[in-house]
Amino acid sequence: NFSSPMIHYPTMMIRIPPTTTQTTVSVSVWLESQPRPGLPPELVYRVHIAPNQ
Repeated sequence: NFSSPMIHYPTMMIRIPPTTTQTTVSVSVWLESQPRPGLPPELVYRVHIAPNQ
């Protein structure tokens, strides 16, 4: 049940297949509420992925 509008901001570690060396890129993933007609606002989100530099 998605009853809570509370959205947390987790950080994911994505491993990119390397050619010579192994590189791990940290990206911040968060959800932005995108209300749509006929749908509960808390059930529709847009996912953003932004590299941490």
